[in-house]
Amino acid sequence: MRTIETYNDLLAEKEELTALLSIQKEFIRRDVKNLREELKPVSEVVGVIGKITTKDKSNPALAFGVDLAGDLLIKNTLLRRRGWLTRMIVPFVFKNLSTHLLSAKKSPSPTNGNFFQRLVDKLKPA
Repeated sequence: MRTIETYNDLLAEKEELTALLSIQKEFIRRDVKNLREELKPVSEVVGVIGKITTKDKSNPALAFGVDLAGDLLIKNTLLRRRGWLTRMIVPFVFKNLSTHLLSAKKSPSPTNGNFFQRLVDKLKPA
């Protein structure tokens, strides 16, 4: 650090520090951008796990219908001869995922117009 003797020295030091600060800010912005790009797959996985573990509560009637269908159709009909763990986990995942898929606000098109087509599209390998 150099000594500041005059007001002009002080202004020059201020300019140098301001320039250094802007360079450091740019480095931080670039590092944050690179970090976001590297962590993008992790955030996508967290999003999918969030959809599996939580229901979409934006439409309570839809959630009630999915719960009823999950209990009657999946748990009591399709899985009636399976073990207790399977009878607990599969309907739980079905209910949570289906509420998110059914409440998705996508525009209808031939590729994703109905629930079953969206479900098939989600399950297809990329």
